[in-house]
Amino acid sequence: MASPASANPAHAHFESFVQAQLCQEVLSSFQGLCGALGLEPGG
Repeated sequence: MASPASANPAHAHFESFVQAQLCQEVLSSFQGLCGALGLEPGG
């Protein structure tokens, strides 16, 4: 059975966002998450 992250790329971006420790990692993973969900970061 496929893992949830491979079925939905947003899961992998969310995990990266949650585990980010540096500001640049947070911003980068947040932008990837927004892109995977079809949202515009920043409102």
